[in-house]
Amino acid sequence: MGRRERWSREGAVVRGVWGLAAVAAVTPTGSAGTFVELARTGDPEPGATSGAVIAEGLATPLLGDDGTAVFGADFRINGFADGAGLLFTDPASPGGALTLVLRSPDPTPNVDGNYQAPFLPSALPDGDILSGAFIQSSLIANGLYGLYRVDGHASATTGATAELARSGSTTTAQGGSLFQIAFSGLSAPQQVASGNVYAFGAVLGGTLPGATTLRITPGGTVEQVFTSGESLAAFPGQLVTGVPRMPQVNDQDTLALYGRILDSTGSGTINTGNDEGILLRTDADGLHRVVIEGQAEPGGNGAFGNAPAVAFGQVFTDPTLNNRGDLAFAAQLTGTSGGSLDDDGVFRRNADGSLDTLVRGGDFAPGGDGRFTNLLQEGFERTVINDRGSVAFFAGLSGASGGSTSGVFLHTDVGGLDEVTRLGAAVPDGTGTISFLDNFAFNDRDELAFLAVIDTGGFGTETALLRYSPMSGLETLVRQGDALAGGTVSDLRFEATALSEGSDRDGLNNAGQIAFQAVIAGQFVNLLWSPDLIPGDYNGSGQVEQGDLDLVLQNWGDDTDANGAPTGWTNDLPQGLIDQAELDGVLLNWGDTALPDLNGSAAVPEPVALSLWAAAAAWGGRPRRLR
Repeated sequence: MGRRERWSREGAVVRGVWGLAAVAAVTPTGSAGTFVELARTGDPEPGATSGAVIAEGLATPLLGDDGTAVFGADFRINGFADGAGLLFTDPASPGGALTLVLRSPDPTPNVDGNYQAPFLPSALPDGDILSGAFIQSSLIANGLYGLYRVDGHASATTGATAELARSGSTTTAQGGSLFQIAFSGLSAPQQVASGNVYAFGAVLGGTLPGATTLRITPGGTVEQVFTSGESLAAFPGQLVTGVPRMPQVNDQDTLALYGRILDSTGSGTINTGNDEGILLRTDADGLHRVVIEGQAEPGGNGAFGNAPAVAFGQVFTDPTLNNRGDLAFAAQLTGTSGGSLDDDGVFRRNADGSLDTLVRGGDFAPGGDGRFTNLLQEGFERTVINDRGSVAFFAGLSGASGGSTSGVFLHTDVGGLDEVTRLGAAVPDGTGTISFLDNFAFNDRDELAFLAVIDTGGFGTETALLRYSPMSGLETLVRQGDALAGGTVSDLRFEATALSEGSDRDGLNNAGQIAFQAVIAGQFVNLLWSPDLIPGDYNGSGQVEQGDLDLVLQNWGDDTDANGAPTGWTNDLPQGLIDQAELDGVLLNWGDTALPDLNGSAAVPEPVALSLWAAAAAWGGRPRRLR
């Protein structure tokens, strides 16, 4: 599985061994980790000899799971605008220099056209980059938008770019007809485990109505897999319409979306009481309903639907989907025992078809300070599920001390319901209270990162980047006024998860790293923070010990690609089978509380570790899996 190689790579990122500048200022937070500078305005354009420098259009960085950071940039020569491009870092490359791609006015791969500017890029788990780009073509019908994949690995082909599709090309639509791709309103492309790339929001030319989802296969075939106006597989006369935002897609090539349903047959089987639903689309089963308006909620107290006062509102938020096939959403309820006090909730529909109520309106918040309210209203774009099945969400509050009206909460199968923070809460460093919470990013370690506005008293406010983990709670990573990267932070920017642009486009990855932008001495500076991970500390306790060994032995042989990480496994998440690599991680690092030597030398096992190693080698059983 190459886990030892992955440790050394993480160590290199943490210690700033990229050829990029490790920030020399005192770390502005109590959270253990290291800041690395990626780029700033005024830096020379990578590889350029023209004197071009990065200009004020430096975008906030996005982050891939391997530590690749990607961001757009504008350039200037002698103060004059000189085009734009896409920059990315490769944490595995020797020296780790920035790579520039999609640079205007360079030619596109198929020659017919030139780049104008990249848009909506994303860093893939394998280190490659996906991005859209505005393009200029000699034939307008064959220009305007394109989709591109960039080789992001350290190799002779680093930066090599392939065009996947462009507006004006053709695709096979419903019924086998060919239509031109207009790419109007295109959202961020996403790649899944099969290698298929999904492009959301394309509008096809011709007579097809509404937004369309396209799939580009590894062989280059462009397929239409969903369009507004499509019939449900089991109900040919029922047409899905009113799709307000983009579908979600997972590694099983499953799409999940909210939609309204119209009955084109005139039979009356669809009416205002059952015309909204959560839908899934698979290659095997087509488009089908999994949760529908009018359906009873799991506990029997009410049904999904709008109360009369909000009859024209939306019953469900857009669902979020994980790689196991679970999905999460907030919903309005009608016919409940408490009326308006308990008429909404946050729910999880599991891959096996079961439906769980995670929280209801009127429930007490953790600790009993206030009750939940406005779960549907607060949950739009902000009810997110990860691959462990944990759900992070915004919720309104009523009757809370200090007049707090909303907060961020987390439901896990292990810990149940926890509070991340709320309006009016004291910031972790003790100076000021939270007066505004921005949208969050959420990873598979149940960690969150988000911007908050801090009320410092009087008329003063500051922006802070906050981090939450189940092990350490809420921490201030950096805030205005901190010394960082050779100056004082005057503003902060962070890319939270934007579900309408694809669920993986944010500044937090599954290694717990956080990429963000700070304004320092009038310059825009992109930075990467990496936590001090301890190899072998799988449960995140801060030391490699018995609990980590138990996680390995009690889950020996499990396929984490199929089942996800075991419950309680929060650090150095396993990939594939749990086997000798994970066991070595515990035994070679037994008792460690710090990172290993970057030269790659393994810690010499203490006598207790040697005896454990021998015992583990002789162990042949497989206890019950803990989840």
